[in-house]
Amino acid sequence: MWKLKLFLFLTYNSYFSYCNTICNSENTFIKFLVPNISYIQISQKHPQSNTSPSDTLQTISQQQDDAISGKINSDIGNFGENYQLQQQLLDLKNHEIISKKKQIFIQDRYLENQKKLIEHQSKILESQKTELNNQDRINLLFIIIGILFLGFLGYIIKMGIHRRKLIERLKVKNKEIVFKSKTLERQNKELEQFAYIASHDLQEPLHTITSFADFMIEDYGNKIDDEGLDNLKYMKQGCLRMELLIKSLLDYSRIGNERKLEYINSKQLVETIIQDFNALLLETKANISFGNMPMIYAYPTELRMLFQNIISNAIKFKKPDTTPEIYIEGQKLEESLDFSHRWEFKIKDNGIGIPNEHQKAIFEIFKRLHTRESFEGTGIGLAHCKKVIMFHHGDIWVNSAVGIGTTFNFTIQFNPEDYSKDLLFNK
Repeated sequence: MWKLKLFLFLTYNSYFSYCNTICNSENTFIKFLVPNISYIQISQKHPQSNTSPSDTLQTISQQQDDAISGKINSDIGNFGENYQLQQQLLDLKNHEIISKKKQIFIQDRYLENQKKLIEHQSKILESQKTELNNQDRINLLFIIIGILFLGFLGYIIKMGIHRRKLIERLKVKNKEIVFKSKTLERQNKELEQFAYIASHDLQEPLHTITSFADFMIEDYGNKIDDEGLDNLKYMKQGCLRMELLIKSLLDYSRIGNERKLEYINSKQLVETIIQDFNALLLETKANISFGNMPMIYAYPTELRMLFQNIISNAIKFKKPDTTPEIYIEGQKLEESLDFSHRWEFKIKDNGIGIPNEHQKAIFEIFKRLHTRESFEGTGIGLAHCKKVIMFHHGDIWVNSAVGIGTTFNFTIQFNPEDYSKDLLFNK
């Protein structure tokens, strides 16, 4: 309330100062203008008057004072009326200001409520936006899962078709394998029969020639010169060599015909072979030592032939003035995709060694690296070993250095569960 009174007071003083300024300016103007106007009017009305100018000015001055006094009284009266009007106007303005304030207050509250409503709507929009984003992610995830599922389904269908094709191919291949196996089995039997007949038929003439040579030496030895005797001896030696080759070839054709899978002690097998080589070992003073020798699945007769050939070669192909040293060991290998039981054996010697260019050729039938005068043999022993290892589903190879020694390595691999119980012995 005091602010309103202060405002009215300042307004009144300002208005009063303004009125005084106007009054002062009007008085000055009137004082200047009225005498001249009055003098002019008097001069116009009484041009022939004998009144002196001083009297005239005095009359005019008196008139001015009367006019000013009347003006002031009129202005004071008008000021009172204006003041009342201004007071009424101020009251109206105050009421208007108060109503405006109320409107502003109501508008502020409305705007504040609108602001809160907008914030609430914004939160709702944010939550809906988040839900929409989450829904988009979920929809995208479902789309990806659907695509992956369709791809996986297509892959399964493709694999199924591919599997059916493979099965059909395998059936065709199995039929071909069965047919070829039967054909091969029949051919092997025929070859065995042919080899047996051929060897028997070939051995008869050889026996005849050998017997005839012996007869000539015994009955006519004193009648034949030395050159004739040497020729008869060469003929007999050739027949004996031919007989040995035929026997070796017959043995090669018969390898594996009567094979039976057994669970054997590999060390005991080698010890029996050493007993058979007892005389040769005493003659050459060869030393045979063992490492680990595991229990294995094998064909004992065929495996015995393999150890015999390799050990006899290690003793035969020794370095001059050197005691043969032979080391034998075996170890069990980890199972593979094709075989559940696997072993590897190593037979090492300190012999003359084998050149690199001949290390693969030595496993060929009738392959000889030395002359008969240097080393005896038919050149078929390692071919026997390769065929024996073939029946054991393994591999055989050699590591050698000339003048240092040779190491024969071979593997044996089986799935005993694939064999019927009547084929397994001594387990």
